[in-house]
Amino acid sequence: YALQVMEDFNQLKKDHPHFNEMITTLEISSNSHKYKPPEEKVNENRPDDLDAEREGIPTGSVTQYDPFNNKDRNGNIRNPKSGLIHETTHAYTADQGITYFFNDNEFRPIPGFELQAIIMENIARKKYGDPLKRKYGKSNLVPEKYLTRNINQSLRTLLLIQRNCLP
Repeated sequence: YALQVMEDFNQLKKDHPHFNEMITTLEISSNSHKYKPPEEKVNENRPDDLDAEREGIPTGSVTQYDPFNNKDRNGNIRNPKSGLIHETTHAYTADQGITYFFNDNEFRPIPGFELQAIIMENIARKKYGDPLKRKYGKSNLVPEKYLTRNINQSLRTLLLIQRNCLP
């Protein structure tokens, strides 16, 4: 398991400079970030301290990741590394104290921290030739402005989310 996860991380680091930056940051972080096989057949990330994360205080996390699962929660085919970068985005934002919690009606019911991860996942999906993630959960549509096929626009949007600058 550990060897496959390391191979996936090494590939992600080569695939996009932002993936490399996030993964390298986590590797040298003073916060603990652990990866383990999922207890149920879905990937997920949990912060070590949810209260700290909500306050913008950096914290570690535990990620459950299956490097052999090529389906998302809804049964759609995707490269497993797309799921890994989604969960790693959660770990990174927790580590940096930039997880975006917001209550803006425009985005409900998709939390800002999920939009952060979906943007990075969609960059990976595009890289691996998979369809973009257009839903969060079973029926919540991802707003069209976050589904851009232009990687630079997606990254600008991610930075705006992280800086709490979106309307």
